[in-house]
Amino acid sequence: KLFKPLNILLAEPEKQADSSDASDSDSTKDTNGDSSSSKDGERSPNNDSLSQRDKMKIGHWGEEYSIKCIRKELLEQYQNSKSLETEKGFNILVEGKVVASIFWLNKNKDIGEGYDIEVKEENTQTFIEVKATKTNSKDIVQISGKQWRTAQVKQDNYYIYRVYNAGKKQARLEKICNPSKLFQTGYITAHTLTLKI
Repeated sequence: KLFKPLNILLAEPEKQADSSDASDSDSTKDTNGDSSSSKDGERSPNNDSLSQRDKMKIGHWGEEYSIKCIRKELLEQYQNSKSLETEKGFNILVEGKVVASIFWLNKNKDIGEGYDIEVKEENTQTFIEVKATKTNSKDIVQISGKQWRTAQVKQDNYYIYRVYNAGKKQARLEKICNPSKLFQTGYITAHTLTLKI
């Protein structure tokens, strides 16, 4: 499915959160993963409309929604399958055999990897970075340096899951495969670049 072009903000991981969107679920972290520009509940200098706490809630909601979508998709993909919860996500079983394992890295705490969800099926691994927005159409997402480097390495196995209308009944998910390649071909563009030299 084709999607509209996106503008991507690229920044180093020390400057931007790994689980966020440029306006809705963004938070600024230092190298220890602690907020450097605001305390929990305070307004972020990058966006006056949402508190740091609200941005984290939107990001977590988007990840949880993505997990639900992945579960539904896999249960439809594998006939006569069932889902079994695990400490870090869930497994999909067919006749008692695990055919897919899903790991939600930030389920209990944001660990700051270059992706939020990992899906393992037989010989394939898919790495998913979730970007949530409470709006219906915002086309700018913020990508940390760590996320972008992971996208460059994983290529076709790396997805951005763009969740629109986060926290609402009208929520929807758009999958963007291999953003690194889409960037190289000009289908998505960089809005702002933070370069480390």
